[in-house]
Amino acid sequence: MYFGYFDMFISLFVASLSIGLLSLLKITKLNLEKDKKLIFEKDRNFVLKSYNLLDKKLSKYLHFLENFHNEVDNNEIVQITKKELISLRNKLKLMLEEDMKLIDKNENALRISKMHIEDLKYSIKKYKKIIKEIKIDYQNYVFKRDESTDYSNDNYSYVKTGSPLDSLNYLAKEYNSIRETQKPGDERTISMTKVVNQMIELIPYVNIINIEEKLKSNNKGNRLIGYIYLYVKLDKFQIFTLIDTIIDKEDTPFGQYWGLKAVSNIFSNKDIPKAVRNYCYKKLFNFRQRLELNSDRYQEVTKILGYLDY
Repeated sequence: MYFGYFDMFISLFVASLSIGLLSLLKITKLNLEKDKKLIFEKDRNFVLKSYNLLDKKLSKYLHFLENFHNEVDNNEIVQITKKELISLRNKLKLMLEEDMKLIDKNENALRISKMHIEDLKYSIKKYKKIIKEIKIDYQNYVFKRDESTDYSNDNYSYVKTGSPLDSLNYLAKEYNSIRETQKPGDERTISMTKVVNQMIELIPYVNIINIEEKLKSNNKGNRLIGYIYLYVKLDKFQIFTLIDTIIDKEDTPFGQYWGLKAVSNIFSNKDIPKAVRNYCYKKLFNFRQRLELNSDRYQEVTKILGYLDY
């Protein structure tokens, strides 16, 4: 009798254990399927995000070229680059569509998609250098002055506000307005560079200006007047105030860049006392460590340090 109860107990135990194991296997299988689905969604989102980022970069380059000045000498290069970028963007869209179809059918397609993405990254990277060269050519175009222009007949007056100094102050307000109303990017930089271009043409006709007051001003446009005045006039007696403003007060990369351009012009003249050179070298060397390695400001500071290190 006892053996019968024991056998019954064993049977019930084995049955319960079997049911428990089957339930555990079922739960494990469901969890594995859930994890697999999550991994699939993560991979799919990665591919979509990667393609979208590349598409945004191409759109940014195309937007810059579409708004590019038509009179620049390398306009033919601009048009060729634009066509190539449009073609590359179309290729990107086709590859995205194909990769999405592959991923939906084959979980191992992620590896192929990553190869496509890397291939596109490599193709886009070479255009970054081309766009940079086009920007430099545009700046050179903007900064060139037409020596035959006669400013005595009010040709200088981009804004009809009276004297050249009045026009400068008006341009300072325009500069501030551009900063406030336009989003950061190539288009805003081009607009601000045009203001600089106009200031450069006006400075030779400005006789009296309080540069120290301009440099120490809390108004970004007024500080820009100070930078451009020194860029043209090369007043070495304002060098300490200029450098202190660039490093300690100026809070815009564009303003810092033009302040540094003024410093560079002043120091290109070797007739600078050693004590002044040593002071400025130390301040600018420390300032350079705060800048991105490939930025225009970093390169400008490096050029200035070359002038000072002799």
